[in-house]
Order: sequence, then C-alpha cells, then structure tokens
Amino acid sequence: MNKRTNVIVIILAIIVAALIVVSGILGRIKDNPPGTRGNTAGNLMNSGMFTEDNGVVYFHNYSAGGALSSMNPDETGRKLIVDSDVEFINSCGDYLYYYQKDHNDEGDLAFLSHNLGVYRAKKDGSDRVCLLKKPVTVVNLIDSFVYYCFQNDETGALGISRKTIQNKNPETLTDLTVTPYMYFNGSFYYAGQDGDHDLHAFNIETCTDTTLFEGSVWNPLLDEKNGVVYYMKPKDNYRLYRRPLFGGEDSEERLTEDRVDCYNIAFDSGYIYYQKNSQDDPALMRLRLDGSDPERVISGNYTDINITSLYVYFRSFDDEASCFHQSIAGPVAPAPFI
Repeated sequence: MNKRTNVIVIILAIIVAALIVVSGILGRIKDNPPGTRGNTAGNLMNSGMFTEDNGVVYFHNYSAGGALSSMNPDETGRKLIVDSDVEFINSCGDYLYYYQKDHNDEGDLAFLSHNLGVYRAKKDGSDRVCLLKKPVTVVNLIDSFVYYCFQNDETGALGISRKTIQNKNPETLTDLTVTPYMYFNGSFYYAGQDGDHDLHAFNIETCTDTTLFEGSVWNPLLDEKNGVVYYMKPKDNYRLYRRPLFGGEDSEERLTEDRVDCYNIAFDSGYIYYQKNSQDDPALMRLRLDGSDPERVISGNYTDINITSLYVYFRSFDDEASCFHQSIAGPVAPAPFI
C-alpha cells in the first residue's frame, strides 16, 4: 500500500468516524425543560385519553378503535398517528409517550397485538420505541422521566418505577401502592391504600413518604394555585369534598349530595364534571368549584372524563366506542364526538 493510498484510507476513516459522531448527536433525545408535564393529573386519573400540548390535542380516537390521533383544539385537522389502541397519552417537545393496549390491524401486522407496553414515538408516529413491555396502570411524563406502575411479581404491589425519556436507567422508587398521576412540588400526592385513606406525599428524590393529613380520601386532585385538595370521601358514600391542603378537618366542605363514580376539574374554567352514581337516575353532572349551580349534562352512565382547553370529553360506560363532548364552560349541549 503506497503513501497516497494510506492517506485516502485515513481520510475515509475520519469521515466515517465523523458521520457516526454527527449521527449520534442528531439522534440523541434532549432532556425536557424543567417543569415539563406530559398531561394533567385529572386526565391521567381518567385514563389519559386526551392531552393538549403547544396548540395540538393528542387523543384516543374512539371512532378508530382507540388509535392515537391529533387535532386542533377546535377539533379540526384530525390526523392518524399510530394505529394502536392507546391510553395515558403524554406529550412534550417532539415526542409522545403512551401506553399501548393493542394493535388494530388483523392482517400482516396482527403480531403487534402482543406488543402492549409503554412507548415513545415522534409526533408523526415514526421512531417508535418500547420503553417497557408490561401492562401498567398509569404513564406520567414528569420533566425527563417517564413514571409508571406495574404489579411486582413477588410482592403484588404496584409501586412506582421510572425510566429516562432516552430509555435508560430503569429504577423502582417504592413498593408502596402509589398511583403516580398527581405531581406537585417534587412529590406524588395520593390517597393511601396500604392500611389507610389519608392524603400522602411521596418525594421522588428522597423516596420518603409523608402523611399530609389524616382522613377519608380517594382520587385527590389539587388546585395548585389556591392550595385546595378535591377528593371523593369513602366514609361519606364517595361524595365529593374539598379542603385547604394545610387546613384542619373542620375546613372540609362537602360539594355534592350525589355519590360520585369519577370526576375531573377544569380549574381555569371553574367547573367540576362528575358522574353521578344512581340506579334510577344516573347522569354526567357539572357544578362550580364551590359546589354551586349543579347542572345535568346528560343522563346515563359515563366514564373517562377528559378535559382540553375547549371541551370536556366522556364516553359511555357500556360502549367503549361511544364518546361525547361538551363545551368546557358553555351552555349545556352535549353531542357525540365522531
């Protein structure tokens, strides 16, 4: 090999090495900015079927078998992203994070029906990566971590686990039964299930658990601006209550006379939407944050109450493909969401 050939080989090697480095840099997923939230706590408490990010709504498309889709907040410009049955949808930057339950294709891609788990994908549906191939109960994107809980095969506990958005550093934070949908100030706030129904805070950095107040709490949601906790109260037939986060039991207020199956809150619009439990007269209801002005939205049994900037969405309890919507703060006028 002569000197000229050696020089050419060295140059080619440098070019190849440079291309590998550049490719690695371009393909690297950057950390999300501090304060990132992939979805609202209220939506995640209701299966995370909708999330809104940077002027786009990403949603479980009921009329397309639950396929991951996108649209404008006014419901125009719908696009199919991933033809899989999804829930717990989170969004930030160039990526979506979600739980895939099943695949809709019964043909050549039917094998994908076994690919349930936690996924990351670009917002056009490309570059899909499975972050966890297990059934989970929640997926929540906080900063640059994806949090989820799945049943421990040995202990049976749900606990909290997480992994970076780059699909690295998997770790289990606790075996306590914590449902990680409501995050605030470095902790997941949750209703105790291991022996009590107190309101707890689990700190994700110190992995310590604190009881914020004792009581009868289920499905708590926090009004962060005003420091008020809303919750269903098991000891009072699951009626809806609220109290200041650091107030005493005497500050507790009952908001409904109805037993509540599920609820969500549009804090900016000042409305609570909830499912009234009744054998004779079930209905989706709404009322003000202080419990005033109760209104019937639609009769029947509904679930998966999700909220965007313009609409509240809910599906028929008995029909997974039957979804309705209602203007978030407009007059009562529910209609099918098709």
